Amino acid sequence: MSKILFILNAYPLKKYPALLAILFFQFVRLKSSIWHFLFDSNLIESRSILTFLHDHKGEALPEKDHMRIKFAFCSSSIQMILRWNSSDFMVFNQVFIREEYSLLKTEELLRPTILDGGANIGCTTLYLKAHFPDAMVFAMEADKDNFEILQKNIELSKLANVSCVNNAIWWETGEVFLAADYRDGREWSRHVAPSGTTKVAASTIASALEGSGFKQFDILKLDIEGAEVDIFEKDLSLASGLKGTCRIAIEVHEDTNNRVVKGLEQYGFQLLERGETLFGFRNSLV
Repeated sequence: MSKILFILNAYPLKKYPALLAILFFQFVRLKSSIWHFLFDSNLIESRSILTFLHDHKGEALPEKDHMRIKFAFCSSSIQMILRWNSSDFMVFNQVFIREEYSLLKTEELLRPTILDGGANIGCTTLYLKAHFPDAMVFAMEADKDNFEILQKNIELSKLANVSCVNNAIWWETGEVFLAADYRDGREWSRHVAPSGTTKVAASTIASALEGSGFKQFDILKLDIEGAEVDIFEKDLSLASGLKGTCRIAIEVHEDTNNRVVKGLEQYGFQLLERGETLFGFRNSLV
């Protein structure tokens, strides 16, 4: 459904911002509960992203398996692909349109080292590199399909100093199973599971730091679908992994929030919640 909307709306994007097809969709949507069920979420994403692209001098190019978009953001020229009928559109909306990670920005760090844990298709990496062009990023994504899109998006935007690793972040090193039965089961919900058919290598934050070659992760983002709880409660090497981290962002859920809060406070972070994301800040590094 998202493909239909973008094909109808993306091509005239350069000519006029008020998209007549969207007005038609809105009218029909109000008249039909079936339409609402089938098209509403895709319509919202379509409208939001196309408006964003217009405001940022961008363009949308529908292709067979995905939509390729180009736009200016901060001082960067970004190009990336979003797969049709996937959670990619919602991830883009969260990161670039709603700017859910804006609290990670800081003028104190000129060339931060960043761990993007659960990098998905690379939206957060692209977002932070736009704000910190000289940043060095270690992006980790466990799901193979997401990882391939992550690599393509880094390549399309010609980002330097970004390393991508097809690993899960876990409380111990080794191998773990991946499953697609968490939350809505879509591409952004892949998670570590006790059993399954897909195996992937797992790294702790400390071993990821060692593998990155950085002295510390100044900024750390974790979107790992529940695995953060085990990391804060079981990872005995976590203190060394967080030894230089001054800003951290973790997507948390209602059933895990209090346990993650307790873990972050243990390491001296002052906390702030914004939506589903828990931010931690500390100036005196341990």
